[in-house]
Amino acid sequence: MSKEVQTMQFLLTETNNKLLIQNDLVTNLQLQINNYDSTIITMQEQFNTQARLSEDLEIALKRSKRQAKLYKIGSYIGIAAVGILIVK
Repeated sequence: MSKEVQTMQFLLTETNNKLLIQNDLVTNLQLQINNYDSTIITMQEQFNTQARLSEDLEIALKRSKRQAKLYKIGSYIGIAAVGILIVK
């Protein structure tokens, strides 16, 4: 084989190797993008869950405060009733 043919074969082999490496890089980058997308989706779900739990906790806190206020009013009414009964 002539030197020119050998050089051309070498260049073709190197070009094919570079193409394979580029394909591997593109595949790797696509996998990274897919992983980032998955991470973003998971974090969005966590955020939504946290927001829902926060709303539920706020509702429960308001309910608890309202219930405590009713107990307090009931206690004052009970104390007043006992006081009236004692005075009689």
